Amino acid sequence: MAGLRIERDDLSLPAVREFLAEHVTEMYATSPAESVHALGVEELRVPTVSFWTAWEAETLLGCGALKDLGEGDLEVKSMRTTAAARGRGVGSAILDHLLAQARRRGARRVLLETGTEDYFAPARRLYASRGFGEREPFADYVADPNSVFMELVLDADALGSPTAIELVEVTFTREGRPLLDDVTLTVRRGEHWALIGANGAGKSTLLNICGAVTFPSRGTARILGSRMGRVDLRDLRRSIGYVNPRHPLRSDLTAEEIVWTGETGSIELVPRWQPDDDVRRRGELLLKAMGLDGPEGPHWQTMSQGERGRALIARALMPDPPLLLLDEPSTGLDVAAREQMIRTIADLPETSPGLTSVMVTHHFEELPPSTTHAALLRKGRLVAAGRVGDVLTSELVTSCFDHPIEIERRRGRWYASAR
Repeated sequence: MAGLRIERDDLSLPAVREFLAEHVTEMYATSPAESVHALGVEELRVPTVSFWTAWEAETLLGCGALKDLGEGDLEVKSMRTTAAARGRGVGSAILDHLLAQARRRGARRVLLETGTEDYFAPARRLYASRGFGEREPFADYVADPNSVFMELVLDADALGSPTAIELVEVTFTREGRPLLDDVTLTVRRGEHWALIGANGAGKSTLLNICGAVTFPSRGTARILGSRMGRVDLRDLRRSIGYVNPRHPLRSDLTAEEIVWTGETGSIELVPRWQPDDDVRRRGELLLKAMGLDGPEGPHWQTMSQGERGRALIARALMPDPPLLLLDEPSTGLDVAAREQMIRTIADLPETSPGLTSVMVTHHFEELPPSTTHAALLRKGRLVAAGRVGDVLTSELVTSCFDHPIEIERRRGRWYASAR
């Protein structure tokens, strides 16, 4: 979220202390007293607890804390956002900050307790999107029908970035023909990748495996820390935003309604489902970020291809996924619409901090300046993968396309021409 700053806090400001008091009061109003585990100000000021607040200019938007349980375990405490901040990604930013702090400390696990009531459903979805899974009670907690306990096991290299995608010797075969052959690829969280290759190189097949849509025929695929074949794919897919310009929508939905379907994970609006205030607010913010927030928003059947593409990106971001996949998002766009789409994608690191993205294309001029890494595919095999400047060279691209190609970079953009 642009303009958001998260900082260590000593709990001395009256506004922070009042905010925490409201948090404790809210918890007692929501759950039975014996099921409330919220910490007060003095409990948060002990040496084993680190506390952070989130601000926009001088406005307090939220807070979160980490409690040291010993032996490499940390517990998330006091996660809260203001009513005005909900639906803006503040909670996600705070949680990502806490997890980054845990990794810097070399933590083994991050644990938490939250409620089972509907009030806590958005929090449970947020934790699940970051890889938390349910577990038995820990530390001094006891089994409680009003509590759910969760944990996230951090990577062994806790000081580095965790992986969003890890493919090891992945092969995919259809009707005896290998579409992918022995692909090994690691994408770390916060990176922005481009998959590049000629038509039929296997780019979309590889993206489908990254999106938990297609199972590999052989090899191992771990997506957001979950190994395919050992996880409910429906749950995993809720943590992945997927943008396909061939979106099979039949109804003439408004831009706002299209974005709402990202919350339900459906193509059409779900019958009898109504978005709550948080969903409406987040949808409005996403449409504004995509330039689709006019007083009379466009409808699907009258949208330009560029408007459709931006609406689909907003839809994919609706559940605040940690991973976004884009399959040739500039397909069918004229030059002006293509440039607007590239600018939208280039702004994602700013509008959605912590997001990891993978984009398929075979046009170098469509790569946004925010691209950090690239992978070249040729006939289902990786030619090269790594930092974008190391991979997009004339020599490697020539090998990938089996044609002499000159690559150059001007003002942050990439261009290709035949030699």
